[in-house]
Amino acid sequence: MTQQRAGDEGSSVGVFAAVDGSTAALGAARWAALHARCHARPLTIGCAVQLPVPSGEAGSARTDFLDALRKRCERALDRAQEVARGVLGPDHRVTTRLREGPPTPAILDLAGDADLVVLGDRGLGESPERAAGSVTSALIAYGARPVAVVRGWTGAEESLGAGPIVVGVDGSPHCTAALEFGLAEAQARGADLEVVHAWSDVPLTGLDEPHLQWESIQEREDAVLAESLAGWQERFPGVTIRREVVHDRPVRHLLGHADDAQLLVVGHRGRGGFTGMMVGSTSRALLHSAPCPLVVVRDPGER
Repeated sequence: MTQQRAGDEGSSVGVFAAVDGSTAALGAARWAALHARCHARPLTIGCAVQLPVPSGEAGSARTDFLDALRKRCERALDRAQEVARGVLGPDHRVTTRLREGPPTPAILDLAGDADLVVLGDRGLGESPERAAGSVTSALIAYGARPVAVVRGWTGAEESLGAGPIVVGVDGSPHCTAALEFGLAEAQARGADLEVVHAWSDVPLTGLDEPHLQWESIQEREDAVLAESLAGWQERFPGVTIRREVVHDRPVRHLLGHADDAQLLVVGHRGRGGFTGMMVGSTSRALLHSAPCPLVVVRDPGER
């Protein structure tokens, strides 16, 4: 069952924030509201009521227990909407939606054609030691829309932050959508864009291999980045683009840049991924460790 609690059913979802009453979800709702304000887009906040039995057998559960689950979800929506209104004011369109069912398919259905799906890094009941929640991981693996994972926000932040937008690229078709997302975000926020191509995922410290032509490899990887960026500066003339090609492991180098960034953007998998692979190793590792909000963008051709 889907319940629309406010707003116009016929309008676009805009930015979608998934909440569950956790502190992490409130922080994600705040970030989503700031993002929606920045892009002048509507905000939709959704919550899934996870039943203790399959939906077809819900009648076997006590009515008062099911009502309590629904009310908990409604409270989560109300609190998230209050946090969002603190950013957007009374006139910005904010819609809340509730759906009964397992969280991942419910949220995918609620989010629909959202510009961006926003979640906290973990939900209620998930241990602090777990770096990313199970629903978050599943949405990145199976969802078609870009997913933002917001870590460490409390719901009281006043801005999206300072620093550059950082995009990790590797020359594969999968990074093109991430690059376009990062450029559009840098333009909307008035931020610089740092495009990083770290081209070795193998630890080579101390390795002296005379047969490897390092200068030739570096030149080739410089060309990979140049090709990835071809034409983008003309499309986004107001964005300052800084580029870096480095012989380093992508996760380690991107994490170093993320320390001072307001946003990190990557494709869902790179040139080392294979057809049918749900999430690449780099995006998976960053999901569990990025110190700033992370957006994972899927190649439109695979949606």
